[in-house]
Amino acid sequence: DEEWEDNVRCVGAPIYDYRGTTIAAVSTVWHMNQAKNQSVEETAAYVRE
Repeated sequence: DEEWEDNVRCVGAPIYDYRGTTIAAVSTVWHMNQAKNQSVEETAAYVRE
């Protein structure tokens, strides 16, 4: 949420195997002008899906 670059956000989520062990991760990065009306929470829900 704009930690390193102004107007840039990132959301990530772990990917688990059948044992519940984290085996990878997925993330998305976007410029705030591209999704002005979408909150971080909404984007995080899409990433978790």
